[in-house]
Amino acid sequence: MLIVSDPVSASIFISLMMLCLTLLLYLVVKALKPKHSGSGDESREMYLGGEHPNILSKPHVLQSGLYWAIVFRDFKRVYRGLVEKVHTGIAIDWAYYMTAWLLILLLLAIIALGVSSLI
Repeated sequence: MLIVSDPVSASIFISLMMLCLTLLLYLVVKALKPKHSGSGDESREMYLGGEHPNILSKPHVLQSGLYWAIVFRDFKRVYRGLVEKVHTGIAIDWAYYMTAWLLILLLLAIIALGVSSLI
């Protein structure tokens, strides 16, 4: 156990040691980091979330995109009406609003499952 007579000097000493250690680690990481020249073709390509760039040349519409287009088109008036009448900016009103909206969606899902089981 080390007994320190001057806590201020000990704090300064520990802070300087931590600074030196941090500087040393920074220099090691900087030295080991691979150099990227930026002159290759990869650095000039657009980032598409890991997809190959030729994905833009194939026009296609995803099924989920069609679903959301229908939902936005058909339920826009319902949603807007609920927002204007129910949502006041008060937190508990927002909770009531979200609960009501989720219950409506749950009922629609139950009805859809019931109808699909009859078919």
